[in-house]
Amino acid sequence: AIYDSWLVYGSLSTAAKISCLLLLFVVSLVWLESRQRKAQKHYDLKGSHGLSKKIPSRKKLLLIWGVCLGIITLGFIIPVLTLVGYNLDYFTENWNSTLWQHSQHTFILAFGAALICTALALLFNSNHRFVPNKLNLAQQNVASIGYAIPGTVLAIAILIPLGTMDLTLNAWLEYWQFDSVGLIFSGTSFALLIAFVIRFAAIANGSVHAAYQQIPPNLDLAARSLNTKSWRLFKDIHLPLITPATISALLLVFIECVKELPAAILLRPFDFETLSTYVYQFASDEQLEHGAAAALLIIVVSLLPIFVLSRTQRMS
Repeated sequence: AIYDSWLVYGSLSTAAKISCLLLLFVVSLVWLESRQRKAQKHYDLKGSHGLSKKIPSRKKLLLIWGVCLGIITLGFIIPVLTLVGYNLDYFTENWNSTLWQHSQHTFILAFGAALICTALALLFNSNHRFVPNKLNLAQQNVASIGYAIPGTVLAIAILIPLGTMDLTLNAWLEYWQFDSVGLIFSGTSFALLIAFVIRFAAIANGSVHAAYQQIPPNLDLAARSLNTKSWRLFKDIHLPLITPATISALLLVFIECVKELPAAILLRPFDFETLSTYVYQFASDEQLEHGAAAALLIIVVSLLPIFVLSRTQRMS
């Protein structure tokens, strides 16, 4: 409904109203979930006996393997082989300079957003570690809301204020008899970068927060007893311990940014495509074979960080 109201019927105000209702619903769910987690109690079960393992029979084991392999085959292997076949048939048409240009756009945006999200996660969690007050806790909670907001709603929420900023800036420049700079906020990749950061900051924040939870407070107390400053404590003690989680956050945000479609469709500048929007154009025109190269590239680019991520987790 949001997409049709904006792009089909040309009513941005109607799309904004629907987005506000959906945003209110999402924030309410996040608030209820946070209150539910606060009411939970945790118990130490180290002294209790573990659950006994039940080994399935050979028939059940074969059935389990068959179901799992069937899901993987239908959901991954067959689609990938289909894309490979399309690429072999249309290799010259698909692998061209346009594809590499869109790939460059995607990777630069995704890597930039991943760096910003990871830096914000380190900043918020380290601040809350050193000064555990309500303000720093609120920063973490706000950063975690973005992932629950649909990309279409987020695009509306970003476009309206950025468009207002562009109009205000150009009006101010014209008043002082300067040349107009155009839509430098809402009409460039800046809007898309902001959308990626807001939407996927929760992923980086969750990864870094989990790593900080595993650092015992006694390390901080021991360092404080030696008059160690906060930045030195972070650099020499915290950062080496959370490096695997930081790498995981960087890779996970990068993968999500490469795959993101709704926000990219609505906020992309003119003559600017990402791999996901490039595939979407061919899919909407029922030309799947011509979008196979970009789709296969998304899969490969998403799988490589996953292998690095699994290797990093084994090292940690």
